[in-house]
Amino acid sequence: MGRTYSGAVAQLSLKSRLFPTLHGFLHQPTIPRSRISKLGGLTKIKQARDLCVSMGIGMTLEDSWGGDITTAAIAHLAHSAPEEFRFTSTDFNNSVTVSTADGAPQRVNGFMSASTQPGLGITPKLDVLGPRVLEVA
Repeated sequence: MGRTYSGAVAQLSLKSRLFPTLHGFLHQPTIPRSRISKLGGLTKIKQARDLCVSMGIGMTLEDSWGGDITTAAIAHLAHSAPEEFRFTSTDFNNSVTVSTADGAPQRVNGFMSASTQPGLGITPKLDVLGPRVLEVA
């Protein structure tokens, strides 16, 4: 039988209020793997990363899958974390056969670097990506 709470809603810890998908995540015996799309985008994963850093926990920063654009986002997220908390990151653009952006990070001797150019430091190849599927004004 499950637990029952009476009276007011039970107080939730800071991390479970801010990051509902992280409940239990930080109590795993391994290095947390954080995927951009699984935690709700770049803002949420940055918050999770900052929480882990504040608690002295290193992380693997990645996404579920992607190419040049995703790899650029992963590289920037990883490089904005203190080095001692960067466990691993994934360079998905080395696993695909179609390049979707110029200037994407490339792995060199097992390491990749984020661009120093504005934004993600890439130029999307619009001819490869194709027409927009949604435009929000």
